[in-house]
Amino acid sequence: MPEKLHEQIYDAIKKDIENGVIKRNTFISEAQIAEKFGVSKGPVKVALKRMCDEYFLILYPSKGYMVRLITTEEFEQIQQLRLCYEQISVKLAIANASDAEILSLRDTVYENNSGYNNNALFHTTSSILPPARTSIGTRRVETARMCTN
Repeated sequence: MPEKLHEQIYDAIKKDIENGVIKRNTFISEAQIAEKFGVSKGPVKVALKRMCDEYFLILYPSKGYMVRLITTEEFEQIQQLRLCYEQISVKLAIANASDAEILSLRDTVYENNSGYNNNALFHTTSSILPPARTSIGTRRVETARMCTN
């Protein structure tokens, strides 16, 4: 089955962005893309919306679409690094925190996340905390596992 027009446009624009034909941090419009491909704005709009959904573009109403400064792959790598740093930070903070500081953190989490299942934030494996600090009353502080890769 032949590829749909909006998919062909999506693939072509994505390739142009990845190859530097369309530069990062520049604006493109539906009209420009429609003219380039000799099509109506309908399939172009669908393709550009998908590119926004996948973080290739940012829509600025009345201005057009701006090509993001980073690619999806770069964004995912940054998020993976951020997660690793956050996990390490939590482990270090808990290992060095007093029981009072941990209780204060718990209270802050409850205040800032009303409506969420906060109990899930305070159950952990005992491998993260030293044995003397694994239990605070009936609650335990949850921390994410360390990045090993």
